[in-house]
Formats: sequence, structure tokens, C-alpha cells
Amino acid sequence: MLASAGAPWVTPERADILFGTPAALLDWARAGRFDVNAVEALVIDQASALQRIGGLGEVEALLEFV
Repeated sequence: MLASAGAPWVTPERADILFGTPAALLDWARAGRFDVNAVEALVIDQASALQRIGGLGEVEALLEFV
């Protein structure tokens, strides 16, 4: 099952694959909405763009959870 931060009808608790912005995934992780210990892979798309706009702090914080 797939869960997106933009698709609230599928909850991350039941998903096999999660996707969203680093900020949205970080919010889910902080709220305990998914088991961070079960994460097998994390793909950060557009990381260079995030770096340009100063969004790598959220990526680093998300990586601390997994």
C-alpha cells in the first residue's frame, strides 16, 4: 500500500511505501505515524534543489529518525 502526505485517505500506519516532502515525512516520524525501524530504503528526490533553498536541515532531521 502507498501513502502520500497529500493523500490523507491512506494512513502511513498501513502503508508499505511512503512518499512526501522531507518536512511531511518528518512530521509523520515525529508523530509516530510509522515505524521508523521498519524503513528499508529512503529516497530523497531533488536533494540538490533542497540544498539550494535551505531544506537539507529537514532531510538531516529525518535521517536521524531512521
